[in-house]
Amino acid sequence: MAEINLVDILLSKDIETLTARETSTYVVESLSKKANTNFEITLQALTAKDFMRLRKQCSTTDKKGKTIMDESKFAANVLLEGIKSPDLHNEALVRHYKVANPAELVLSMFTVGEIGDMVTKINELSGNNIEDAEAVEEEVKN
Repeated sequence: MAEINLVDILLSKDIETLTARETSTYVVESLSKKANTNFEITLQALTAKDFMRLRKQCSTTDKKGKTIMDESKFAANVLLEGIKSPDLHNEALVRHYKVANPAELVLSMFTVGEIGDMVTKINELSGNNIEDAEAVEEEVKN
């Protein structure tokens, strides 16, 4: 029996197929009620590189060298990268909500429960959960 060459299998596939991000729809109940329409957004998976970059952007180090994560900033940034549609970087939308930036927009637009649900769903799409991401980051540091 011939051994399967995994490298050859990967090379035989187009890169778009191999790197395509899994997506899912999520109905935002609070906005569906307020807008009187089915407010459905598209969530997408993030890569490990995305998660590591976001964790670094949302972390600071205290005087004792301990890393401190700004959880709300991290959640907002996961949503900004993980929400494929609609475009929450839209400047008119940011102005309409009277917030300073897209990160503040997502924290203003969605309920706490919706934020948690969407972050969890993005993690699931990514084959990841927050605890796994923290463990990977610690492993990489060491």
